[in-house]
Amino acid sequence: MDRNSPNMVEVTSAKEPVTLRLLSIYDIGALCKMLSSLSNDTLRFYHDPGLLFSDAKSYLKMRLSLFRKLSLNAMRYRSGLAFLCIIAENKAKEIIGIAYLGVKSYGFFKTADFGIVVKDSYQGRGVGSSLMNYAVSMAKNLQVDVVRLSVVADNARAISLYQKFGFVIEGHHIQFDVWNGHILDTFSMALHLEPVGN
Repeated sequence: MDRNSPNMVEVTSAKEPVTLRLLSIYDIGALCKMLSSLSNDTLRFYHDPGLLFSDAKSYLKMRLSLFRKLSLNAMRYRSGLAFLCIIAENKAKEIIGIAYLGVKSYGFFKTADFGIVVKDSYQGRGVGSSLMNYAVSMAKNLQVDVVRLSVVADNARAISLYQKFGFVIEGHHIQFDVWNGHILDTFSMALHLEPVGN
């Protein structure tokens, strides 16, 4: 991707320079490498079945799914329907975090499912805030009405970050998720947006 692209942002608010940009088809291998490096503690909070894998079969399935979503974006982006995956890179161009928006349109109402994860060694260094800021800005530009996410109820750090950006808890789901044989409670959170220019 061209360094002068409007979809690439240099961020200095993180504790070290970070580049944010949209994931391309050519980044899928590096993304898989980053996801496979996540600790069990991080995976307990972030275990999106669409972006994680445990064996060769699920790895190939995830890569093909991402490839398909990214290929369709060129056709669907103008209509506001898209899967946008934002990556954060360090100076060495290593992927250190991702955030995604799955935008859906229901007539005049648009929603976006949201997820975020930062590599263990970069957590608490401003990367998550930078990704959140960029993702919320993109959602506003796409005229999304509401951004929704699900978070494990005892993930206080993530909940605090989401609330900092205006997300509110809209539901508490008892024994809603399972990770490594443990049953987890979750919160559904939402950010209601005003369109750009209003």
